[in-house]
Amino acid sequence: MQLRQLTASGIQEALAFVGSAKGSATPVSVPQRLLVDPALSAVASGLEDVEVEPQRFETRRDVVEYLLPRVGERRHLVADHAGIWSWLGLLNFESTLWDRDGQRRAPSNGPEDTVFIFSPEGRRWQRRYRHWLWGAWSLYHVQGAQADFLLDSPLTEFSNLSSRIIGVSRVFHSIGVVPLMLQLYTTGNEQRPRTKDGPGGTEHLLRALLQLERTYDVYGMSPEALMDILPPEFKRWQSVPATR
Repeated sequence: MQLRQLTASGIQEALAFVGSAKGSATPVSVPQRLLVDPALSAVASGLEDVEVEPQRFETRRDVVEYLLPRVGERRHLVADHAGIWSWLGLLNFESTLWDRDGQRRAPSNGPEDTVFIFSPEGRRWQRRYRHWLWGAWSLYHVQGAQADFLLDSPLTEFSNLSSRIIGVSRVFHSIGVVPLMLQLYTTGNEQRPRTKDGPGGTEHLLRALLQLERTYDVYGMSPEALMDILPPEFKRWQSVPATR
């Protein structure tokens, strides 16, 4: 199937569909017209030769490894394109919301619609980082190999750590904050326990950065330089074991 992009009308219909489908106790199919009706979507501009099919992405890395060879050097045409990512969210709706055994991956009331669809304005645009596919793609292109831990995590997993990295723009686009957070709060392919709470936790780090940015270019500094100016409480993580 040719890669397509939802129109404004298509995005609104897609939001209505996800809203009605996410509470279903059994798998629900996306109406084909949402994917192919010319009134609701069009072939992605400049990407007319790109063919895609629904996939069962297990990790964020799976998303990148599937889409990158197809888009290639034209990845700038995808970037923050709400229509393309919303259409891809619909295309992969069933395969990401339901696992191979037909069980819902998310809580019983269903995930928020922004994990599949985002509008190019308002609150949904601000929360586009929650979009499972766009979040994976952007993480790879902004942070690359530095974000291996998050790229290899389950696609639908949004821990406190991943939300703080992907969801806070100044952190996400920083040079050293993301690798510092991964150094502090993960070891190997595991996350350390209780990284949100207490002195030296993720919430403390974000508050400390806000204070330090008054004096330092914290988002342009290396992780080593950041560690040198952070309060001593952050060093406690060096002795905290990971947990599964």
